[in-house]
Amino acid sequence: MNTTGQWINMATARADGAKLSLSTLHSSYAKWANDELGWAVSKKKLADQLREHDYESKVSHGVTMFLNIRLAEPEPEDIKPEAKQDDLQF
Repeated sequence: MNTTGQWINMATARADGAKLSLSTLHSSYAKWANDELGWAVSKKKLADQLREHDYESKVSHGVTMFLNIRLAEPEPEDIKPEAKQDDLQF
């Protein structure tokens, strides 16, 4: 399996009704690939790999969306720590 396929298997999951833009998927992939490999494939190559893994795509208002897919875990920067009462400053 190629490294793009490894990322697809590790970082994405099938989810009925979910959809993500190619830009969102590529952003997550590129962060992983650059950290792990020092390089990443283009959006087009990632899209081709997603289709080879049987993910369907649709173009809506000029944006390529992949259907029935979600990221397996939230990106670390998407996780917001919960504020504690003691942390609040007025």
